[in-house]
Amino acid sequence: MTQEEFDALDNNQPSAVQAASSTGSKYQPLSAIKAQGPVRLAAVGLSVVATGIFGGVTFLGADPVQVSAILQGPAQLKSGPGALPKLPQEPPAVAQLPPTRISGVQALQQTQAVADPTPPPTPVAPAELTISDAEIEAQAPVVSVDCDVAATATARAGAIIALKILAPCDAGSRVDIFQGDLQTAFTLDSDGGIDLELPALSAAATVAVVVEDHPPVSLLTEVRDMGDYNRAVLYWQGNLGLEMHAFEDAAAIYGSEAHVSQLKPRDAARALTGNGGYMTILGDADLAQANVALVYTAPAAQAATVSIEAPILAENCGQKVVAGTIFIPADDTTRTQDLMLTLPTCEAEGDYVMLGNLMAFTPSINLASN
Repeated sequence: MTQEEFDALDNNQPSAVQAASSTGSKYQPLSAIKAQGPVRLAAVGLSVVATGIFGGVTFLGADPVQVSAILQGPAQLKSGPGALPKLPQEPPAVAQLPPTRISGVQALQQTQAVADPTPPPTPVAPAELTISDAEIEAQAPVVSVDCDVAATATARAGAIIALKILAPCDAGSRVDIFQGDLQTAFTLDSDGGIDLELPALSAAATVAVVVEDHPPVSLLTEVRDMGDYNRAVLYWQGNLGLEMHAFEDAAAIYGSEAHVSQLKPRDAARALTGNGGYMTILGDADLAQANVALVYTAPAAQAATVSIEAPILAENCGQKVVAGTIFIPADDTTRTQDLMLTLPTCEAEGDYVMLGNLMAFTPSINLASN
């Protein structure tokens, strides 16, 4: 193909060869094509294809179709087997609730009930577990409690007996303590126990502990330093207000340093160091028919004068006094004496009855007399 022929194709014009053919010249297309190089033939092929697509050239005898017409026409979907499923053109209708003004929790709950007519499940309360007292007692382990009264007595310095009592089943009960001729009573604490310090009344002191509805418990205690002290005891029943005073100096007066009484009892350290005596108060005066006791203890070498007095009070005026004294000198020769008298009437309230010269004392302890 000559340049003139290629240009004629490019310009979509009849070539000189075609014109020559029409005038009767014989055209040889195969020889013309063979005469072209590969690059030019490829360019010619592309030109022909482009002309067929965009220029409306028809191949295989089909009618020409313009691309613009294809783009402007409606979309054609394949039908039959293998066709795509049809999608809905519009979303499904949704029920619309009318707008409602809600105020308060109750209104909100009512509105929710209308929107969801299904009632919520009713809560079921757990079944109440009932256990009778008999079942509890039957299931509880049986604990054996020893209700026996236990007591111990231990000798301490100063001729003292440390007494420890435990009655676990008798909390708050009364306990009576017996030692020689002296009986006193106390009240057990909330655990059924009590700790006491008792002045010993003999070198071989026997103490008996009695709790109601229990057999007595007897304890024997050896008091080795009993001979180092003198003791004077005054006891009585009820709220008689009896007093015992010890004067450890000939010039001693009430309230002085050498005066010992239940209002100024001192302590055991004075006797242990040899500097004087002290007084112990025993018993619970609020218990029925219980003795209250005052015990004065002094070193054997301590000179002292002991007096017993009965103040006339509104609580004891005109009453009968039942009392007793116990004197235990250092030589352990115990002496006892009972006291019985009737106090003056209430017109004498505020006065004192002096009780003295009731029995002889060792030189270290004297009883004041009227």
